[in-house]
Amino acid sequence: MSHSTSKKYRNVPNKLPPQIQALFAPGPPLEQLPALDERRRKRSKHSDLSGIADLVEKFEQEEVQYDAEGQKIRTTKYEMPESRRKRKERIKRENAEKAEKELRKALQSWDPNNDPKATLEPFNTLFIAKMNYETTEETLRNAFSKFGPIKTVRVVRDINTGKSRGYAFIEFENHEDMRDAYNRGDGMEIDQWRVMVDVERGRTVKDWKPRRLGGGLGNSREPLPPVVEEKPEERYHEPGFRRGGRGGFRGGRGGGGSGGFRRGYDRGGDDRRDRGYKRNYDDR
Repeated sequence: MSHSTSKKYRNVPNKLPPQIQALFAPGPPLEQLPALDERRRKRSKHSDLSGIADLVEKFEQEEVQYDAEGQKIRTTKYEMPESRRKRKERIKRENAEKAEKELRKALQSWDPNNDPKATLEPFNTLFIAKMNYETTEETLRNAFSKFGPIKTVRVVRDINTGKSRGYAFIEFENHEDMRDAYNRGDGMEIDQWRVMVDVERGRTVKDWKPRRLGGGLGNSREPLPPVVEEKPEERYHEPGFRRGGRGGFRGGRGGGGSGGFRRGYDRGGDDRRDRGYKRNYDDR
């Protein structure tokens, strides 16, 4: 703001009404307090704080209770509150112990040889797993009847709800038909689900346990990962015997030049080998 402008508004409060001018009146002067050093000098040297000796017994490991006459009546063990980490460890340990107890109980009650709902001939029985929960016995019979005549079909269901548990047993009349279904039926699509087949192992394999009881084969029917073959050794070292990529014996676009016998004897190269393509010379 320029000097002329400040001079213009300098006498503005004098032109305001008295009730407005009272708002701009200066306040009372600040209270003069003594210096900090003087207050510290006058402070009492005796503190009102006391020790914690009277509270020590409240933090002891044992809590002692007394009667009206001062006699000890009961002593209880003081327990520290459980931390969050220890609580999680305790719950995890309790759940593991509970699961182990239930597993031992289920193993004692599991006896496939005394199952009244089992098929008659275990060596003619095919096990079906990973199937749709809506698949019925009639659907399985129609899907596997092409392998041979079927005697019985059983879809295992929950005892309480009656819903399918996702696996079933099919008993064929002949053992050969069961083996054919075992070899050809794995991966069949039934109700838009690809099923897995296996022989019944509960009554045919000694000490066999299902997967829910700690046994089973898991994903053993899945194909193994492909074996990486080593790069074949170079069989052609002389110039002119290396074939071009698309040239062949007449030349073209292969190798360094046009490839083949007509042009580029020592410039033609198998660029497919350089790019990582596999060639099996034993199949030629």
